[in-house]
Amino acid sequence: MKQGSNAISSADLFGQQCNNSSVDVTAGDLIDWLKLQAQQDFSSFKIMAGETWKKLSSLASTLMSNLQEEVSNLQERILR
Repeated sequence: MKQGSNAISSADLFGQQCNNSSVDVTAGDLIDWLKLQAQQDFSSFKIMAGETWKKLSSLASTLMSNLQEEVSNLQERILR
């Protein structure tokens, strides 16, 4: 804790020295990192969307099959 301060800094609390060279990140580095994150997020989103589409397609197919079966059963009952 520095003299004259009212609070302890996190660096003092955890015993870390303030070293500006370790936090030397350029705007370009930050943009590159954000671009990479966005690409990874978009790839994950595309995978999830594809999986969701497959599940919805399967659900719709099952629903239509069941509906056709029910209609056939109703037609048989009516024609008897």
